[in-house]
Amino acid sequence: MHPYYNLSVGQFIKQELKRRKWNAKYLSDISGLSLKCIRRILNDKEKINVHLADTLGNVLNVPARYLLILDSNYRVSKEQ
Repeated sequence: MHPYYNLSVGQFIKQELKRRKWNAKYLSDISGLSLKCIRRILNDKEKINVHLADTLGNVLNVPARYLLILDSNYRVSKEQ
């Protein structure tokens, strides 16, 4: 097997925030999610569920399924 870079949801969202010149507080405000929840996601301490994936997907204009798959792949790789 070849090693590959496994992007977490937190890393992906950090990249999106940087690209859009947003911060965690702004993402919290427009998503309706608490700042604490956003920070936990950014630090990969919050598992992404369907509700979070839908909410963040709508705000970031990415499919919720993509966020769920990213999270699942990242967490499985951490267990190995």
